[in-house]
Amino acid sequence: GALLRLMRGPDDDLVVDEGLLDQYRRADLSVRDSEMRDLLADEEMPMPPRYPAYSEIILDPLGNLWVERFQLPWEKQVRWGVFSGEGWFLGHVSLPNGFQLMQVTEWNLLGVRRDELGIERVEVYALGRGN
Repeated sequence: GALLRLMRGPDDDLVVDEGLLDQYRRADLSVRDSEMRDLLADEEMPMPPRYPAYSEIILDPLGNLWVERFQLPWEKQVRWGVFSGEGWFLGHVSLPNGFQLMQVTEWNLLGVRRDELGIERVEVYALGRGN
């Protein structure tokens, strides 16, 4: 395919520097993330110079593109950048930690979240759209 458009939102500092590494080393992580951190340290594996800008992309029925910003393990909110179909950055939407957005409708955000027992619950959030 041919490139049709580049879409750019606000710049995030994605550099893995010593300050970020210190925060990572001190962070209270989930068991899985903690085991991965220990494995990387034991194997003396280098960290990448930058972390990813985004994790997932969803297109809504109005043609807006929803881009999930990469979430560092200690961050408590999931943040999605929203772009218009013409490529304009419309803003960020913050969702609760652990909420996995599955679908964006014209008026709602639908997804799932696991509770402290690991049980998935379906959640729906109203989406207020500006004019």
